[in-house]
Amino acid sequence: MAAGQRIRRVVGWLLQLLMAAAFVSIGLGKFGDPSWERAFARWGYPPGSHLVVGALECLGGVLMLVPRLTSYAALFVAMIMVGAIATHAHAGQPWTRPVPHLCVLLLLAAVRWRDRWRPSPATPTPGDVAAS
Repeated sequence: MAAGQRIRRVVGWLLQLLMAAAFVSIGLGKFGDPSWERAFARWGYPPGSHLVVGALECLGGVLMLVPRLTSYAALFVAMIMVGAIATHAHAGQPWTRPVPHLCVLLLLAAVRWRDRWRPSPATPTPGDVAAS
């Protein structure tokens, strides 16, 4: 294995583990910390929305541990971070706090893009061949 490939693989796994742990932790925090419920209400979100966001963050964090799904999971959680940035900006709060997470998620998606899951081309079945 070439040195560049080895570095890419190590960086990929480090980013995967770091982001997975971070987002599972952040997501679980939304279930146990009542300040999240108050913050989401202050931002104008409906009751329970903090739980939905927390569950989605946990799901994204867990899916980041599956190498073929890492890029997709990172992009999924990056969309949540874009929502967080927009929420903070709209509320007149410092919106830059989620930006480092967003940047690392995008880097992770790029590093793991080559390893992503791709559906195989459809294989014709005997019924498909007879129909054509």
